[in-house]
Amino acid sequence: MEKLLNKQKITSDIMKKEILIGFMFLMLMSIVYADTPTGRISESVNLQVTLLNQNPDPVQPGSYVEIRFQAENLGVYDAKDVVFELLPSYPFKLEPGDSTKREIGTLKGRATGQDAAVVYYKLIVDKDAVEGDNELDLRYSLDDGKSWVLLDEFDIRVQTIDAVVGITSVETVPKKLEPGKVGKIMVELQNMADSLTEDIALKFDFSSDDMPFVPVNSASEKKIRSLAAGESTKFEFDIMVLADAESQTYKVPIEVRYIDESDTLYNKTDIIGVVVGSTPEMDVYIEDQTVYSSASSGEVSVKFVNKGVTDIKFLSVELAESDDLQVISTPLVYIGDLDSDDYENADFNIYVKKTKEDYVQIPLKLEYADANNEEFVQEVDLQMRLYSGAELKKFGLVKSSKTGLIIIILVVVGGGIYLYRKKKKKKS
Repeated sequence: MEKLLNKQKITSDIMKKEILIGFMFLMLMSIVYADTPTGRISESVNLQVTLLNQNPDPVQPGSYVEIRFQAENLGVYDAKDVVFELLPSYPFKLEPGDSTKREIGTLKGRATGQDAAVVYYKLIVDKDAVEGDNELDLRYSLDDGKSWVLLDEFDIRVQTIDAVVGITSVETVPKKLEPGKVGKIMVELQNMADSLTEDIALKFDFSSDDMPFVPVNSASEKKIRSLAAGESTKFEFDIMVLADAESQTYKVPIEVRYIDESDTLYNKTDIIGVVVGSTPEMDVYIEDQTVYSSASSGEVSVKFVNKGVTDIKFLSVELAESDDLQVISTPLVYIGDLDSDDYENADFNIYVKKTKEDYVQIPLKLEYADANNEEFVQEVDLQMRLYSGAELKKFGLVKSSKTGLIIIILVVVGGGIYLYRKKKKKKS
């Protein structure tokens, strides 16, 4: 019985020791695997690598970006012969001559926070890089590069800093908007970024008193929901030009608004030119003439009437010679400005050669510019009426020949009387 009790006591002591050892083991484990703000500390080496920052963030295609990784050792033992190697791939590359490896050496146990190592790289971002998160690979070695541990990919944010939705063309129909009429203004926008833009709006600013434009059948602003990368769209506006608008080129402010993928709002103002005017309309005709028949000379007066709504500038007129016509005076006459609903005359001295035709061509060459300095060359052939001798008398275009006949008779009679008296005087 005593032996049995001793055996039970020994067994109980062993159990107590085992329980105590187990308890002490659990206590030790709770210390060795304690939680820390940066992760769980292990008894062995435990490297944890995070992307500390990128600068700038986001980075613009075609520029540089600085990358900093933070390497912490969450283990209790030192990490020796630590080497990091960056594995850059498109759209990233290192500057020529820069190494992909960074030798850290020893990273002490529990080196976290300020005690952690910082791994720095400066990368070039390709100019054609796609906007968004682009992956970057990094690996490390704990035996001076003999074996490697590849980390999960790190995301580097690439974005065009100033997303560009720009005006690529402006067209008006007609080319010149005419006063008092409705025309069209068509503006083409293109998304020049490589990412989607949304809520695109285009608005004309006609608020100035100097703007003779009024939107017709719509407001001065139009919108579309989205525009994909590289895509274009055309906005079309019906515009009435006020009847009293001056012919000139108007600078019209235009506003473009849109939102990029990061919900950044862009608001840009630009200027487009809208030409107001019309093609000059001019009537040209012979107003007066003092030469009525062939083989005679005289003056012809040509009238120029601006019956259009746009002013005419720098008007010059040249009369060319022909087989039937010779210009006696200066063939080129400069008139200058000819306002709308106004007229001017140009006079030429000419000689009409012998012809059997009842008219002669007056060939004119006109050179002028409109109010917007667009140049025009116009050739006009006018027909000048020629008359026969009978028609000249009939229409009273020449002085009557009776007066001359009377003068001749008087001269003859007078001469006869003179001779008669002279002869009689000699006889006496």
